[in-house]
Amino acid sequence: MKHSKEIHVTGLGFPEGPVALPDGTIAFVDLLHAKVRTFKDGAVRELATLPGAPNGMRLGTDGAPTSATMAGLRRNRMRS
Repeated sequence: MKHSKEIHVTGLGFPEGPVALPDGTIAFVDLLHAKVRTFKDGAVRELATLPGAPNGMRLGTDGAPTSATMAGLRRNRMRS
């Protein structure tokens, strides 16, 4: 069985914590660029710029993407 590699996105710093949102969008943090980004239908969109270095992501109990920031143990919730 032959495997092939396919690049979907370039230019990211250090993506972490991908989370699937209800509409099929993938949300993730870009630690190096201190951003929260989304990926859907081949396109990357910037959702937020955060102070410090966001890392990890999950959905909060209210369904909002939530990340931690390595600078000062800050919690970040994203709202649409």
